[in-house]
Amino acid sequence: MLRAEQLALIQEANQQLLAIRAAEMDYYVAAFSSFGTQASLIAGFTLGTLTGLDVASYSVSEVWRAVFWISTSISMAASIHCVLTTTFANIYGPNLALRGPSGSMVRAVKGMIAEKSAIFVSFIIALVAFQCMTLATTWVVMKFYGACVCTVLLIGGGVYWYKYCLRIYNRFKFIEPDIEWRNSDMENSNLATTASYNSKEPKRAPAVNTDSSFEGSHNSDDRGGDSVSSSQRSQTSSFMSFMWRSKGKDQRTDGSHIPSATERALQAAAAPVEMQGYMSEGVSSRKGSKVEWARRYFVLKGCRMLSYRRREDFEADASNSIRSRPLDLFGYAVISSSREACPPYEILLQPEDPDDDRRAWCFRCDTEEEMKSWIQTFTIAVRQEY
Repeated sequence: MLRAEQLALIQEANQQLLAIRAAEMDYYVAAFSSFGTQASLIAGFTLGTLTGLDVASYSVSEVWRAVFWISTSISMAASIHCVLTTTFANIYGPNLALRGPSGSMVRAVKGMIAEKSAIFVSFIIALVAFQCMTLATTWVVMKFYGACVCTVLLIGGGVYWYKYCLRIYNRFKFIEPDIEWRNSDMENSNLATTASYNSKEPKRAPAVNTDSSFEGSHNSDDRGGDSVSSSQRSQTSSFMSFMWRSKGKDQRTDGSHIPSATERALQAAAAPVEMQGYMSEGVSSRKGSKVEWARRYFVLKGCRMLSYRRREDFEADASNSIRSRPLDLFGYAVISSSREACPPYEILLQPEDPDDDRRAWCFRCDTEEEMKSWIQTFTIAVRQEY
């Protein structure tokens, strides 16, 4: 029964991620269609000017004639390029997403994203070349003073358009690494680490699980720093935890070796990921007061949590965390210091044992859903000893 619920939860999460990808595909199809339509209009106006204007019949400087012919050629070439690329992308991209094999939706969306820059650049080149062609046309067909007035208007309008578009861009721009997310199957393969540790010491005893049906992992998508948990890990037996702490400093009940701090860091880097995502970390005292906040990318593996400045740092080298040792969450109490549905969404971790001299930790999530996912995962992690 538990296994069936776990699989149903994973399937539901996959369907939600697929729906997000489908919405992203629809966005790029609509954007490319808009670019293609506008580029075709520019090409039509350029062709109409080219066929309707007899430049040879006007007595004008050869410089303006050259500017006219060159700008006309560039405008036509860039417009046709934009129309062709948008048409092909809108035909073959959705075709791959709908009819391709498993994982084709992710491949199709990434292909649309890869073509975005080339389409935008070709459209801007066509627009600028069309503006230069219009400027050259005024000097071909008009008298000196009329051409001067039109030149001032065209240049002034171009500067105004640039500033206005730049203002709109800055109003809606965002930092992509904070919101970008990847398909879970591809993400798992990319995040797999190859860290290993060879030791002549006896092997440690395997973990005792209360129920094997709880095996799984927590994955996150990083759109705006979003975190998605897919399943729960097993919890270590409280009896094993008690016997472990009751033995000597370097020995367990079965006589096996307790890993050192360096060994634990290597094991944490190689362990499977249970939860990952962006949070803001605040320096917190036992009473929960904050000093300042720093946005970090956190990766939870078992009861140990690693922090990185960016997700790319984790993907490049999982052992290259900000702190030399992972944060051991065993023995911490998980407290939500935020009112329901009211930001900021904060999570406080403080030791349960009053004699535990470890510091408290405070984290701030972007959304209420992220906070609930992290709290659920932290609640399991604080009961695990490795």
